[in-house]
Amino acid sequence: MSRRCSARTTTSALLLFLLGGGAAQAQPVKLTFSPIPAVAGEPITATFEGVSLGCEPEGTLKGGVFAGNEIHLGATSPPCYFPSPGYSGYTASTTLGPLAAGMYTVLVIAADGPNSVLAREYLDVKAPPVCRVTETSLCLGDGRFEVTGEWTDFQGKHGPAHAVPDEFQSFVDYGVFWFFNFSNAEMVVKVLDACSYNGHYWVFLSPASTVKYDIKVRDVRTGQQKTYSNPLGRVPSLIADTATFPCS
Repeated sequence: MSRRCSARTTTSALLLFLLGGGAAQAQPVKLTFSPIPAVAGEPITATFEGVSLGCEPEGTLKGGVFAGNEIHLGATSPPCYFPSPGYSGYTASTTLGPLAAGMYTVLVIAADGPNSVLAREYLDVKAPPVCRVTETSLCLGDGRFEVTGEWTDFQGKHGPAHAVPDEFQSFVDYGVFWFFNFSNAEMVVKVLDACSYNGHYWVFLSPASTVKYDIKVRDVRTGQQKTYSNPLGRVPSLIADTATFPCS
């Protein structure tokens, strides 16, 4: 019995040395996700920061949904082509999803050793924000951008800009507002996906009124917004904004 205890003590001491003194500079294991918050239907990056005897800084992380809302990821430490001086930190990443909205348990399991759990974290995937088409709002850019507006005329009267209805429920690139009469369009708004060109969405406004107006464009995913205004009596010009809303 004493020999077994002694052997266990020696093994434990060795492990503590390797994981402690032999790897004093190594960081504890960690599992993180980006972006935060995670959104259903969008790619989610899982990054594991581990410790191993490997010599390279990058390992691999693979896996998928195991059962229900549990995700198993196998972490393989980087290779070492020469004798390692001790333990060192490494990172490994993979892309999860697209996932449905819900709470997931993500386990990182050693793929190149004992089937042990290296890290466990909870991933809360949110439902994507929804832009709702109404009498006073347009949804452009495949529903990512909500556009609303207000006006004030020369008599001091004011009110909301009214969206012209269309058969596509405004989930397109452009939309039209009227201020005073349905048959008289006052504003055309266009949102274009130029992500592959300069990494931004482009906003174009083509106004046809000298009353005061404020047109607000809001990214429902990020909450970022910008208001385009014209003072009372000024002849408006075409607005071409090609750098306000980043794609990522």
